[in-house]
Amino acid sequence: MENEIKKRTKDNLTEAFWQLYEKKEISKITVKEITTLAGYNRSTFYEYFKDVYDVLDQLEESLIREPMVPLKRPKEGKEVESIMMALSEEFERNKRYFSVLLGDNGDPKFHSKLKNKIKPKIKEKIESVGIKDETKINILIEYQVSAMLGIMVYMHTSEDAPEIKELFEVVNSLNRQGIRETVKSMVSNA
Repeated sequence: MENEIKKRTKDNLTEAFWQLYEKKEISKITVKEITTLAGYNRSTFYEYFKDVYDVLDQLEESLIREPMVPLKRPKEGKEVESIMMALSEEFERNKRYFSVLLGDNGDPKFHSKLKNKIKPKIKEKIESVGIKDETKINILIEYQVSAMLGIMVYMHTSEDAPEIKELFEVVNSLNRQGIRETVKSMVSNA
């Protein structure tokens, strides 16, 4: 029972913080605002968090703690699509948080944390095709992960975002043919 109360208290404080963070920069949020909104006193806040930034950090860690890559083995040649589908599902599940944290006024550290969570799976795929040069591997990883996150942010925050099937068609074309050939085919099909 006591653990339940503690969890509920922490969740209430986190929710109050989030309501404020959705509206303003973290540097403008105070412990007093959080505790007033949540209905607790400052000493209760400090039982769970060091400061306002700790609330954000703990929230972010809870969002990326779960595996964000597919648990089942994807079909050959569908690894990137499989990772993007898992990411898309994660975005949808946590859209309220991801759209803010990865948006224009979000936390750049969260972007890095998320990228670091995805990188090992991409590295595994790149190494599986025989690339050994660490510099090239790191460039390819950074390119792929940055592209995936950019696409996910666009897809889940834009009002005119494409359906996921259309998105995969473009991404698969980019992965198979590169940007020049993909653009050529789009122009010829228009």
